[in-house]
Amino acid sequence: MGIFDKFFGEKKEKEEPFNIGDLKEKRDVDGLIKVLREDPKRGVMSAISPLSRAATSALGEIGDERAVVSLIRVLGWKNIVEKTFHSADRSGFSAFKKLVDEYTFTRIAAAEALAKIGQERGTEYLLQALKDDGFYVRKAATISLANLGDRRAVKALVECLNLMIRKFPHIYIDVIEALGKFKSSEAVNPLIRVLTEPGSASARRAAAEALGKINNKRAVEPLIMALMEKPIGEKAAKALRDLGVEEDIIVRGSEFAAKRDNPFLRLSGGELRLAYRLAKEALESVDRSKK
Repeated sequence: MGIFDKFFGEKKEKEEPFNIGDLKEKRDVDGLIKVLREDPKRGVMSAISPLSRAATSALGEIGDERAVVSLIRVLGWKNIVEKTFHSADRSGFSAFKKLVDEYTFTRIAAAEALAKIGQERGTEYLLQALKDDGFYVRKAATISLANLGDRRAVKALVECLNLMIRKFPHIYIDVIEALGKFKSSEAVNPLIRVLTEPGSASARRAAAEALGKINNKRAVEPLIMALMEKPIGEKAAKALRDLGVEEDIIVRGSEFAAKRDNPFLRLSGGELRLAYRLAKEALESVDRSKK
């Protein structure tokens, strides 16, 4: 019997013994803990099922310390998966991958839940997950850390962004958005790098938005440059407003962008000189706004 048949073969439909929504609404911590205790008894796939993941997330939202031991046990489910992998028939590898993915996201949910309750172990796991080989693991960990707002994540996210700029130039938008939420000056230089270097327009727009949220005037000049490029201009204009740049300067930059022969290209020599003059005015207007 292949692993696919073992875990995903035909089974009789059974009535689900747990209603996570009801348990969460009643704040039934003991009932949710029971899900994590009883669900694994129904087999490996059940141990790492969406039901267990939902119970894990619910416990995090409730935030009761009685759940800590059970949530730490979820982080230990790795042993179940590894044991299954070593004994498995590789003919059903795609099915096994589904098992591993579900296990991973359940552990991410457990780590976030532990962090919400105030457990160091949860945050540490999320920080480690930023270095995982799997893109979706890094994505889930990034979103969780941003939601938690733990400022210890800033350094790790900056390191993650610097790594992704070199290796994964099109898939780091979640990291950029997370850094914008933290509003940390540590993120300004790497975000400026994303904004100013050739790359994904979506990532550059996200960087412009994040720089506006961080509100550091080091971002003014590169945002003025971006203002004159059509793919980035709208987000750059909003970020400049957030930084306190006077509307007249933003309008002049936007009007210039509209008149360019090809607003999708980077600025030429003459255009750069105009941009630098606008950037100087913009910085002066930011200083005036803060007096």
